[in-house]
Amino acid sequence: VRKMGDILSQKKIRAQNAEKILKELLRSGELARIDLANKCNVSPATVTQVVTPLIERNIIQESEQVASTGGRKPVLLQLVSDYGCIIVIEVLFSSVAGHVFDLHGNEVFSSVISDHSLKNDRLYKGIIGFVENVKNNHEKLGCSGNILRLGLLVHEDVSDTDLLLLYSTDVISESVPMEYSLSGKFGTQVTLDRIAHYSLNQYLEKTLTLASPDYIYIHIGESITATIVLDGKAVSVKGQTVLDVTQLSFENRNRVTRDNSGSPSGDYPPALTKIISSLLVLFPVNTVFLGGVPVENDKGIIHKVSAEFSSRVAVKQWDERLANVSKPFAHTLLEKSIKHIVRQAFY
Repeated sequence: VRKMGDILSQKKIRAQNAEKILKELLRSGELARIDLANKCNVSPATVTQVVTPLIERNIIQESEQVASTGGRKPVLLQLVSDYGCIIVIEVLFSSVAGHVFDLHGNEVFSSVISDHSLKNDRLYKGIIGFVENVKNNHEKLGCSGNILRLGLLVHEDVSDTDLLLLYSTDVISESVPMEYSLSGKFGTQVTLDRIAHYSLNQYLEKTLTLASPDYIYIHIGESITATIVLDGKAVSVKGQTVLDVTQLSFENRNRVTRDNSGSPSGDYPPALTKIISSLLVLFPVNTVFLGGVPVENDKGIIHKVSAEFSSRVAVKQWDERLANVSKPFAHTLLEKSIKHIVRQAFY
């Protein structure tokens, strides 16, 4: 008779092997059993033991590859694309859009939620409307109604306070982060990240040997904001990860001025130099990225600010055209959803 501890241990090992196999299929697309065993460092028998219930639950499917030299066609395994989906909501200063991705990482549906700014309760209701549309009309939309994870990609021009919801009773009022409310509403995990923060981390992971680079990202938009990243994570100051630092330079002002076209305007090199110097006192990083319309329009800003810091700090421009990260963000959320898929399959 097997002891309860042995049974639980076997379940844990099987779940761990299932996670490795699903992650490898997510990375590779499709693989034969023997290749999957080699890449996951498990035996072919283990692959069969883990894969069989996943096939029965329609999480993995078998497909035959056309043999080029004749003989038996190899059977390949791949994730079932419509087993579940990832929803990414892009929250920009001037618009909000929703995107749905399948288990292969392909975008299968997208829609504009609003062509103007939404914040707080209006933003919350807009997101709820999009998600409920996916759940209720997924067959018509060509996607799965099984939402594995919801992601919020938020532009730096959107303040943290715009992402709070106020709940009031006769006794108390309390502000709750929107991702917490969405998670409770739909019973799924919600991940929030800033567009520049996420895209910068993706870029740095590909171009640097450092696994968790430290840097400051300064964005010029409705205000001048700063995100400080240490060990790969955004620093939170009084619950805020996007800090309004406008007044560190433009005294008695909390917004930048705008020209006739509506673009931010001002004498930015001395202002940015003062802001960076102040931030470096508390956060002595070696790299500072600058982004926003003024930096894109005037390449001299980077040169002038960089000259003030000589070689001790590298001041670089962040090209926001590289910040189209809905698809890679969805892939990141897919990887994080593997544990949830395994729980659905085995528990």
